[in-house]
Amino acid sequence: MNTLWSYLAVTALTAFVTLPSLLGAARDRAIDRELQEAATRAEPVPNDHPTPRSTAPSEPAPIPYTTAA
Repeated sequence: MNTLWSYLAVTALTAFVTLPSLLGAARDRAIDRELQEAATRAEPVPNDHPTPRSTAPSEPAPIPYTTAA
């Protein structure tokens, strides 16, 4: 009878440890399916607004050469 209780205890502990990760993996797969479905049925959005351009110069301004008087 002790062996049966040992097997049941090991089985219960294994289920207790693995169940949260299995549930998390199932939840992740469901979310992935929803995202994939939403991506395939979404209509492309027209780009009415051009991308903003930076007002900062792309190169540093040259330093004027001056001589000491």
